[in-house]
Amino acid sequence: MITDGIIEAVNLIGDIFRDYEENEIQAEAVGSVYEMLLDYNEDEWYKMSYEEQKEWVSKYLPQQ
Repeated sequence: MITDGIIEAVNLIGDIFRDYEENEIQAEAVGSVYEMLLDYNEDEWYKMSYEEQKEWVSKYLPQQ
């Protein structure tokens, strides 16, 4: 289960990375995880095939 505390902790990690310019890539990655966790629904996750899970997760990755 993803709790509000987990969401806050992930957000704090992102804030800490953002304090240091050389950690911008890490901050972006943490931001992606944060957004994914906000949208995550465990019941839906287990209904998806592996390919559907990959597609769902991919929308949170930075676009290149």
